[in-house]
Amino acid sequence: MKIKENLKKLLLHFKSGFERFPITIILAFIHFITGVYIAEVRSFESDNFIEINLLIFGSIFITAMAEIIWEKYLYGKNRWLVRGIYSVITFVLSIIFYVEYLRTNDYYNIYYFALIPISIILFVLIPILNRENKEKYLQSEFSDFVITGIFALILSAGIGIVLTTVNYLFFKSRSFFIFRLTMYSSWFIAEVLGASLFLSLLKKPDDDLENYEFPSIFNSLIKFVIIPLIAIYTGVLYIYMAKTVISMQLPKGLISHLVLWYTAFSVIIMILITPFTQKDKFLGNFKKYFPYFSIPLIFASLFALFQRIYQYGITEKRYYVLILIFWLLFCMILFIRKMNITGIFISLIACVVIAVYTPFSAKSVSNFSQKERLKRMLVKYGALKDGKISKITQKLADREGNQIHTTIAYISNNSTIQKLNFKNEKGEVYSTLEDLEKGLDVKESWKDYYVYESEDEEIPEKQKVITYEIRNIENSEVISDTAGYDNFISYRKIDNAEPIDQENESEKYKITTRNKLITIKSKDGMELAKINYEDAIKQIVSKLKTLKLQDKKNEGYEVSQKDLEYIGTEGKINYKISLRRIDEQIVDGKTKDLYYEEFDFMFSEKK
Repeated sequence: MKIKENLKKLLLHFKSGFERFPITIILAFIHFITGVYIAEVRSFESDNFIEINLLIFGSIFITAMAEIIWEKYLYGKNRWLVRGIYSVITFVLSIIFYVEYLRTNDYYNIYYFALIPISIILFVLIPILNRENKEKYLQSEFSDFVITGIFALILSAGIGIVLTTVNYLFFKSRSFFIFRLTMYSSWFIAEVLGASLFLSLLKKPDDDLENYEFPSIFNSLIKFVIIPLIAIYTGVLYIYMAKTVISMQLPKGLISHLVLWYTAFSVIIMILITPFTQKDKFLGNFKKYFPYFSIPLIFASLFALFQRIYQYGITEKRYYVLILIFWLLFCMILFIRKMNITGIFISLIACVVIAVYTPFSAKSVSNFSQKERLKRMLVKYGALKDGKISKITQKLADREGNQIHTTIAYISNNSTIQKLNFKNEKGEVYSTLEDLEKGLDVKESWKDYYVYESEDEEIPEKQKVITYEIRNIENSEVISDTAGYDNFISYRKIDNAEPIDQENESEKYKITTRNKLITIKSKDGMELAKINYEDAIKQIVSKLKTLKLQDKKNEGYEVSQKDLEYIGTEGKINYKISLRRIDEQIVDGKTKDLYYEEFDFMFSEKK
């Protein structure tokens, strides 16, 4: 009976969440269904359905925020009329951005997806405006979120264990269907059931929280685990700062990330412990003194970031790090001055708006910075005078030339070359990356020189990628030569990702490709051969390096079909592996990795 009652209470929670946020839950369900459709029916094909799915995802947060606005300011008004209005507004926004997607073919429109963090912040902020016990409401919200996460994790794990057991007990081999069913179950639990549970637990804006008690387990975790770890981490950063001062070295660029994310996490902790600071001296001292200790670290991260900006200009990533630094500095000042915590959320919204929607957005500022950097480099090397471009005649190191190439590529990808207003000798404005680089006489060695500028300023790696591909008639497909082999399979990865598992069967054989191994078994289960195809591909590359290859073009070689084949014998099997293309990544003169998207595998059993 107790289990039945608890199950009934859980179902009532789901019902309560749906009744309170019906549009949001419906959209979450539609997002789940369209996601499954894209995966199962369309095989993640890049088309309009993915954009629709992403727009639905954004709408989930927008409608949840709108429902909170109704509860806070429009309670008593016709609820379904309000829901109809905000649903229409959300739909119109989605249509506008969908049309923009059709025009640009850009799935991730920053102007739309910036609405997601804004909606989340407003979802948190609106209920605490003009009310007492602000921090207690945030405590309850945090607690509800963690409880929902635990529920989703346990239920997903339980269903996963059940389905895995069914797979191994009732199926002879691994069933990819069971794996997909497990994945979709976890997705549904997290997005649909999890959202329903969280929204049902969420306190209403007018709920009295005077007697609310933060779960003691969270309180103990923060007091005895998290805050001591923050203190230790702060000490480590200060030791590093002392080391840089003593050794007269500049701080590593990585310090920006090490400081910022832990400081942002500490802001959350200080908000959560605020109701206890009057009674608990330890927590009170942490909230009182931590901002003073964090400010020097924030300035150190700011100094390290300015180093990178001085060297390489502002990019969008650096812009976002910079604005986060200033926001955290404001938060620390706010805590020191004991100001209203709503300022934390309002200022964060302001940061998002500035970074996306204003003339000082990340895109505008980074484009301007990189354009000015390019102009300075071209003037320095005598290739730009009075707005006109000439060939770079100075002898540049590949590293210097690569900086010119990557800056032009950045501008081309994030803006347009035409906006540079660079002219050729005839006074015509360059409009494409290729024409501008041709006018500057950008060397191929500059393009092939990849430098991994690590944030910690370690010695950069010199990298190039050499391509081997079959010499072929343009726009025609290569036909593999299967002469002498009775069986044929084709193996294909997705976008050079990690190796995928594949199974093939015929009347006589079962072939499994897993963990870079091709295993061939007869129908009665006898293993005939186990072949490591990665070793075979490495031997192909080793053989290619011994050949006198011709037709070199942009660090690429066109080779015969036989040059990209490996013939071998393993166990009772004669086999051949045939590729169409291999990309060899070379770092500091040594092969680091091999990339290939597909190969054909053919074999015959020894007579």
